[in-house]
Amino acid sequence: MQKNNCPTISIIIPCYNGELYLKEALLSLLNQSYYNWEAIIADNCSTDSSKEIILDFQEKDSRFHYIYVEKKGASAARNHAVKYATCDLLLFLDADDWLAENTVAEAVTYMTSHPTCKMFNLRSLWVNKQDNTVRNGFVYLDYKHCLVYGQDPKCVIRKSQFMDIGGFDEDMKKGFEDWEFFIRLLDEHSEVKVSENILYYYRVNKGENSVFETALANMEDVMKYIFKKNYDKYVSILGAPQLIYQYQERKLPQITKAILDYRQKFINMVSRLVHLHL
Repeated sequence: MQKNNCPTISIIIPCYNGELYLKEALLSLLNQSYYNWEAIIADNCSTDSSKEIILDFQEKDSRFHYIYVEKKGASAARNHAVKYATCDLLLFLDADDWLAENTVAEAVTYMTSHPTCKMFNLRSLWVNKQDNTVRNGFVYLDYKHCLVYGQDPKCVIRKSQFMDIGGFDEDMKKGFEDWEFFIRLLDEHSEVKVSENILYYYRVNKGENSVFETALANMEDVMKYIFKKNYDKYVSILGAPQLIYQYQERKLPQITKAILDYRQKFINMVSRLVHLHL
């Protein structure tokens, strides 16, 4: 265990009404084999006892930091918390998930010894404590896979690069903002390391009104937004828009055609304006 007064990694935790599971998340930090971390918990206008739980941990351990943010969603909470981070390494943890004891040690060791690595992907387990089932979570394969299937924020990245791209898109309030963020952060040349061990535990039974359930219900609208915003990256990497989404339930032809029609109308409008000035 390393122990001094200088944290080397900032753990970012957005929290909204997380009293049921928040203690487990924060205790997993206290149980880390690596000492030099700081945790910045962004309270997103919670109406339950989340604030009291965080302040209790903060009183007992100065590595915990409570900040209050306006209720503008998880993206805004993460972005605001990152501003308070004193370290260049960032680890994102949801308030209802938890970390393995060696998570911080493995992430810090790898990222500090590989300065060109852009992301340390935490291999995860999805845990349903209601029926005691588990399954493997997603891991990063390559950039094309990220474009098509998304990428979870279960990772360690660098604050400098986070700030360079403007953080998470705060206009995305229907979910999958992490997917869009990693499309901008990474490219086909990015160096990414996936952990050998399970380092992150994702709680599946989060309730019918969870962010994940909301995201699934709005998937088509979210994908249209992501595609339009990152159109050039999709086309340059995948070669043709119709290859972007690979499975039927995502209604690929309809989405692709609608976006291409929208883009063509925009191009036609610009062309007309240019001719008017000639």
